[in-house]
Amino acid sequence: MTKKSEIKKEILDEAYRRGYDYMPKKSWPCAPAVFAAVMDTLGYEDDPVINDVWKATIGFTGGTGNMAIGTCGAMDACMPLKGCISTCHHYKFFIVLPSLKKK
Repeated sequence: MTKKSEIKKEILDEAYRRGYDYMPKKSWPCAPAVFAAVMDTLGYEDDPVINDVWKATIGFTGGTGNMAIGTCGAMDACMPLKGCISTCHHYKFFIVLPSLKKK
């Protein structure tokens, strides 16, 4: 495994752990929990724009509009997530983040 792929795996593992913690411990629905877990792992927990986008992900809970049909809310949350990552210094995904060292 290369160093770059090890770093990606570490980031993905941290995002997974946070998402797993956010749902039951904070009682967050799936879509906001997935969005927050990834963005927090990437170091954007205090960014006001990211926090506003996070609030908007509540509409994806339970599938689009909480209708329990269509795409899963956690998957729906990946769309604004992808947009934020690609516009918010996406290079952070490829380096070791200080938040990962605080485990």
